[in-house]
Amino acid sequence: TTSEGAVLTAGTYAMEFQLQAARPMSHAADLTIGSDAPEPAEADETFVPATAPRTEEGAWIGLQAAGDACWVLQTGPSSYLALANAGPDGWSPRSGLRGVYTVQDAESAPSCVGVDAAPVTLLEVQEERMATVVVEDEVQPETAQPIVAEEDAPLVAITPTAVVATVVSTSILGLLATAFLTNEAWRLPASSAGLWLIGFLGRTKETSDGRFQRGRIMGYLQANPGCHFRALMGALDLSNGQTTHHLRVLEREEQIWRRKDGRLIRFYPMTRDLHPGIAEDQLPVPPLSMDPNSLQGRILTMLDDDGLMGDFPTQAELARRLERSQQLVSHHLRTLERYGLVEKQKMGVRSRYVLTREAIYLLERTDTERRA
Repeated sequence: TTSEGAVLTAGTYAMEFQLQAARPMSHAADLTIGSDAPEPAEADETFVPATAPRTEEGAWIGLQAAGDACWVLQTGPSSYLALANAGPDGWSPRSGLRGVYTVQDAESAPSCVGVDAAPVTLLEVQEERMATVVVEDEVQPETAQPIVAEEDAPLVAITPTAVVATVVSTSILGLLATAFLTNEAWRLPASSAGLWLIGFLGRTKETSDGRFQRGRIMGYLQANPGCHFRALMGALDLSNGQTTHHLRVLEREEQIWRRKDGRLIRFYPMTRDLHPGIAEDQLPVPPLSMDPNSLQGRILTMLDDDGLMGDFPTQAELARRLERSQQLVSHHLRTLERYGLVEKQKMGVRSRYVLTREAIYLLERTDTERRA
């Protein structure tokens, strides 16, 4: 029957209808009424062209909706994207994981039914890291019960001035802490002052372990003259306070001496050939005992080759070129950074890795010794 209630007689009629969905489509079909009517033709579907891929930055939040885990990318204070696929091979979302991604609008996200978030397909991971502090605003499904605040609960007024002051103070303290931890010229005097205060409050007698540790330091510096503070601390598995104390004792006994090199402080044994009056170009550099075929050796070689061309790769680019996971490459980059061989520098919106001067010297010496 028609919308007015009239009965349709035998014949052929044109019928057109539209479906309202996340991916709009229109249908057109012929309707024939009668006993000898031919089979209706298949409806013609007109799809809206797919949107172009775009770049989004945000943090992942895990929700439980419709039985399966629903992963939502928070790109703003009230902006969310629902993951509609499994993502690239070998990748999986985790709570607190933050990065830059290439996404494309999808038709729907089956595991995120009821979640107020636009469905997208994850095409590529450009950059990714674990956020130190993640503030997760949980997305409530449409069927969830609203949260009712208690009437007697006191309201705390937070002024914009207090928020700005808190953010600025935290940022300044974070920058000062970062500068203190990465600059050996500041950290060593501060550690010495702390050890002096401890000694002022209560002195401890010399032990055989202290002489043993200083013997280890002397042996390592004789084999690796010019080793800087962080590398020495990591190689001998000593704490910051232990290393500072024993180096101060050895300097007071005139068994070692130091020289500042940028943000690093290098230590040398006091010998007839090595003394504070020696020229800069005559100072030795510790030999590199790294296998060039190992993953760390390949990373250093790749950074050296790219640096000659003025190119500085990101962690994701290194992982793709080395055909290794980002987690494994990140672990080796942190190790090389701890020993002062690579540095992470902010260039634009991405962090890129460059070789330090020490690493360049070590690679040149290793290459010369290998040829000889």
